[in-house]
Amino acid sequence: MLALGAHYHYTELEKDKLNLKIENQKSLLMSGSILLILFVILSGLWHKKEILKRKNVEIEVQMGNLINSLDKEEGKNSDLIVQLENMKVQYHTQELSEFIMAIEQKQITKWIDFETHFLKLKRDWVESIKQQVPELTSIDLKYCMCLYFNFNNQTIADFFHLSNDAIKSAKKRIRDKLLLEDAAEISIFLKKFDHK
Repeated sequence: MLALGAHYHYTELEKDKLNLKIENQKSLLMSGSILLILFVILSGLWHKKEILKRKNVEIEVQMGNLINSLDKEEGKNSDLIVQLENMKVQYHTQELSEFIMAIEQKQITKWIDFETHFLKLKRDWVESIKQQVPELTSIDLKYCMCLYFNFNNQTIADFFHLSNDAIKSAKKRIRDKLLLEDAAEISIFLKKFDHK
């Protein structure tokens, strides 16, 4: 009986050892699985982090290029605004304001009336542009008088009873004679002859 009890006790100890060994193996397996899952998650996060880093670098480069481009444009715009403001101050006389208002209100619709008023106000300008750009013909000068006020093609076409295409061709010819690039504002350029 004693031997049977010892054998039972021994069997129970072996079972406990086996259960403990199984529990340890489960625990190791569980720990290994958790570590593997953590490794996969961390690898994924690291990979995403690297992708985001690269994207951030690309975005920073693009933003830098955009900022440089905007700075250049802002510089050009600032120069243009300064020129326009200077012109507003210099050319804002009562007579000129009334003349512009009469044009806007369609009180001056015939070329002869426009030319008469323009020459009264800007005879020195006409003489200056003739001297400095002798290639301009008399008809070119008439178009330039309209372009001085930045009239659109239709307004100029109405004055001369011509088509829009004819005015476009005339403007191109004048730009070539003035050595102006297409992007340059012709009305601003023409106002420079007031000082010369």
